[in-house]
Amino acid sequence: MALVEVDETELSNLRGIQQVLAQVEKHPEARAMAQKAVALAAPERAGPEVKIRGELDEFRNEIKGVLTTFVDEQKAAREENETAAARRALETRWMEGRQKARAAGYNNEEGLNALEKFMEEKGVADHEVAIPAFERLHPPPEPLMTGGNRWDFFAPAAQQAPDLKPLFDGNEDAFLGPAIQNAIMEVRNNR
Repeated sequence: MALVEVDETELSNLRGIQQVLAQVEKHPEARAMAQKAVALAAPERAGPEVKIRGELDEFRNEIKGVLTTFVDEQKAAREENETAAARRALETRWMEGRQKARAAGYNNEEGLNALEKFMEEKGVADHEVAIPAFERLHPPPEPLMTGGNRWDFFAPAAQQAPDLKPLFDGNEDAFLGPAIQNAIMEVRNNR
């Protein structure tokens, strides 16, 4: 080994650098940064740790990406299954409600469609709840009186003419009920 002459300031600077490097070696993050700096500035002097650390970081990021994709796919599939189950439950309740509405007298499509349109407008999803509200706003027509006192020979003959005002107002049902009853009574009493 050859002896080299070094002056005091240079020796002091070298010792200061050596102390700083000793502190950097003790701190894991600082050591990794120092090794990275050596690999950038003097790649021939860099140790294998930088390359290994880079490969590990790359592998870790790849695994993270795969796991994130897997978790996202699982979450999307679970949400899709929950949405499909909720939709099936809602459709089942809707069909059961339709059956209850038909049992309540909404046998034709026109009446059922009017009820369901009312339900959509009011935001009601249950047929049973909607039927009373719908019937309060849209009462069913009065039943037609088609016989009254059938074959009652002792009842006085009703000879008064039916009121024409409902007919002119466009309410044929209100006109036809009494008119039919009077016509039947008149026919039966004239025999």
